[in-house]
Amino acid sequence: MFKATLQAPTLNIRAMRDALDKQLRRTLAEGAFVWLNAAIAEIPVWSGAARATFLVAARGIEYHVDLGRAPNAPNRIRLGESLGEGGVVCDKESGIYTFSYSTTLRHLITNEYENVNPPIPLKKPGPYRFQEIAMASYRKYLDGVNLALSLKLSAKEYTV
Repeated sequence: MFKATLQAPTLNIRAMRDALDKQLRRTLAEGAFVWLNAAIAEIPVWSGAARATFLVAARGIEYHVDLGRAPNAPNRIRLGESLGEGGVVCDKESGIYTFSYSTTLRHLITNEYENVNPPIPLKKPGPYRFQEIAMASYRKYLDGVNLALSLKLSAKEYTV
């Protein structure tokens, strides 16, 4: 007589969570790159202040922000950087992965929503709508993302 005992397969939950965490971090970083590329493309270069507001948020994904400055423009890069916030937060335990950006740079906020039309005509007048444009790019990126886990099952095998 032959006798066999089978045990239900077991799933390595820790390995699965680690693999998913790795994929989500990569997807978030790639999505943040897409968002930043689209947003910054809408911001004209003059003193460097507006684009510098993205520096803090960009550091978390090692994204290079092209600041540039127009000839004869004042250097306001430090001002812009001091008025920008954001970054990446990845919490594997809660499953929450975020990229954020915010600024209190008044002229950027105003130009985002309005055409200010100052005494000196702007090369690119507002409204910039960089948030809307960047979010559309991000959503398009996400449409092409598929997370896939390779699950390895294990089981003890007994033969008598």
